[in-house]
Parts: sequence; structure tokens; C-alpha cells
Amino acid sequence: MLNNKLYNEYSKRGYVLSKSILNEDQCDKLRKYVKYLIKKNPKKEKNIILHSKCIKDKKIYEILFNEKINKELIKIFGKKYFVNQFEIQYNSFPLKRNSGYHYDSQSERNNSYLKDKNYTFGKVGIYLQDNNLEFGGGINVVPYSHKIFPIKTLRFENYIKRVLSLFKKRINSSKGDAVIFDSRLLHTGTQPNKLLKNKNSISQNELEKNINGNDKIAIYWNVCTKKYNNFYLRNSIERCIKHELNDRQHKYYSDHLRLHYPSNYSSNFRKHCQNKSISISTLSKELTEIIKQIYYLEK
Repeated sequence: MLNNKLYNEYSKRGYVLSKSILNEDQCDKLRKYVKYLIKKNPKKEKNIILHSKCIKDKKIYEILFNEKINKELIKIFGKKYFVNQFEIQYNSFPLKRNSGYHYDSQSERNNSYLKDKNYTFGKVGIYLQDNNLEFGGGINVVPYSHKIFPIKTLRFENYIKRVLSLFKKRINSSKGDAVIFDSRLLHTGTQPNKLLKNKNSISQNELEKNINGNDKIAIYWNVCTKKYNNFYLRNSIERCIKHELNDRQHKYYSDHLRLHYPSNYSSNFRKHCQNKSISISTLSKELTEIIKQIYYLEK
């Protein structure tokens, strides 16, 4: 078990704010580049750059191996941690006031390992803009809520989410900061108050028409230890079957499950992983081929 200031803070509150992971120049260049990539994206992927694209783009995947964030993650997850579901979200805001509160491991809520004392599965978010009151740009969290979820009865859990959301805290992140948070922590995107004004909700199209250069770009990936990596992969297969087997147009879970490490990753990417002792979540080669056969070969 780890014992350092950062780990203890993360374990206690459910999150930590890591300052200045990227500098202003890096953020500005990345913002410009991500907007360019988003314009090229197919309509069904309008607001996200999926794992399969991120791991092929050197300008993007180098962020995974950033020295500052790597040191922070080692303090929390240990020297040999696993990475999965690397993606970029674009203009992902709550479109309704005080909405969207969730925890990332909700789909695993019936599994007892979420109550393990030393549970180690979290998410990293690097934000390429300030999280301000007018336009948002980061996340709100409910500190300590990772110690509460999951709750046995779903109906009661949803009620508790609504109550706890009243105790939200806006993380005052600046351009280039990272937030590392437990997958059981209740959170949502910070709402764009200036755009909502006196409205209760706003459409995505209306939001993007009026965002005026305040686009929200967040780079996310999951981090965990080996034990919870195996649970994650099993759950991802279940979600893939449940949500995508009959919907071949929306390939989110299957996008990263079909990629075998090291076979489907570039030599440069693999070299970075070796240098940083980072492991990539992967199914066996045989299982990744099955995923490809089911979801990616035209009938």
C-alpha cells in the first residue's frame, strides 16, 4: 500500500488537482490541433476523438507519457500502472442546470470489488482551458462521495445522487491542469452559466453556436492497477455486447477492445510505454480478432 501526501489526499477526498501539467503554449497548440481533428471527424463522432485515433497520433499520445503527470500517477497507482480508454472530449457540457451527476463505475455497481478498501481505478482529465463560472471548462465534484458509492438499491442511489449534488464543488482548474479522480466519485461537467442564463436547458447546437471561442477540450484516460484492469476488461466486454451488438453505427466500447497491445500499436508508442513502465489494457489477440469480426467487418 502506498503512503505519500498525494496518495493520501486522493484516497481521502477522491480526487487531486495537479497544476500546470501542460504550459500555455502547449495548450494553445493542442486546442488548435484538436479543433482541426474534430472538423475532420465523421458526424457520428462529432464531439469525441476515440482511443483508436488518439493512440495513432503522436501529437496526442505524447500526453500519456508527460513526465509531470507520470510522476503524479506513480504516487497514486504505483510504478506499473495500466492505461485504457484514451480519448478527447469536445464541448461536452451538461445541457441542463444541475444535471449529469454520475460516477464512472456505475455500470459495475453490482460488483463487490468496488467496496475494496484499496480499490485503485481512476480517471485523468487534462483541461485545455480554465474552468470558469461563465463558460465552465472543467468539472464539479462531490468530495468524499467515492466512499459512499455504490449503494445497493438503485432507486435509493439515484436519490442520494440528487441530494449529494447540492454539496458540489467546482474544481478551480486552470488551462493545462489535470484532475485525477476515483471512478466512484460523483461528478459532472461545470455548466456554462452564461449560455444558460435564465434557461433551464440548452441544445448542443445552440451551445456550439454561442460558445465564441470558449470551446471545452478535455483529454481523458483511465488508470488502474493490474487487479482492476482485469475487472475493467470484463465489464467493457459486457457493455460492448449490451450497447453495440445491435447498433453497428455507434462503436465506443468496441473501439478500444478491438486493439491488441502490442500488435496494433506503433513501435514509437510501445517504446514510450517501455520507458515509462506503463501497461496498456488489452484483451488476448484471439479476443480482439473476435471483436473485429463482430463489429468491424461489413456483412
